[in-house]
Amino acid sequence: VQIADIQYPTSFDSRFIPDYLYPRYATAAELPDGRLLVAERVLAAQKEVVKLVTLSPDGARLTQWPATFEGGPVSSLRLLDGGKVLAIGGFTNVSGLSRPGMVRLDPDGSVDAAFNPSQLGSGIIDLPFYGWPGSAATLPGGGLLTFIVTHSADGSDLWMLIKLQPNGETDPGFKPLTFEAGSNPKILPDTRGRILFSGFLK
Repeated sequence: VQIADIQYPTSFDSRFIPDYLYPRYATAAELPDGRLLVAERVLAAQKEVVKLVTLSPDGARLTQWPATFEGGPVSSLRLLDGGKVLAIGGFTNVSGLSRPGMVRLDPDGSVDAAFNPSQLGSGIIDLPFYGWPGSAATLPGGGLLTFIVTHSADGSDLWMLIKLQPNGETDPGFKPLTFEAGSNPKILPDTRGRILFSGFLK
């Protein structure tokens, strides 16, 4: 069993029987119409890539989105306003476009060219960015907060919180917050405009 629908409190939904996903799913998100958007690894032209497929509420495979992720997995899918989807992971490009670790997709599954975070941290961080972004939270007006991993002067890992503008560029007016690396921290905005963090941070 690779994916299942668990009802509250802990029973399996016997009506949800997903079609086989090759070779396993990476992450999933529910779309506004009840369909499930799932990332799966597939073989294309003798190499492994990631594709997004939709499943019906009962688990039947429906359509495959056009975007192709190369270079690594998709670890998170987040539904945005207007039916757009934010994908985060270890990929380096999407459908031939440089998108290291983060991409925004239009409702039809194509890459949103208006959002290009290809230079995460550019202009505010002197240390090299590596790995891929951590969790992200949307802000009023279309911006994003996200964690990236970088190195300190002594070579240890650091989580750095940065703000992205609606077009994906790093906001130079936001002072980054830096934490000693622990587990992947989560960003939890509340209804009063404050930002909460969870994870092992120092």
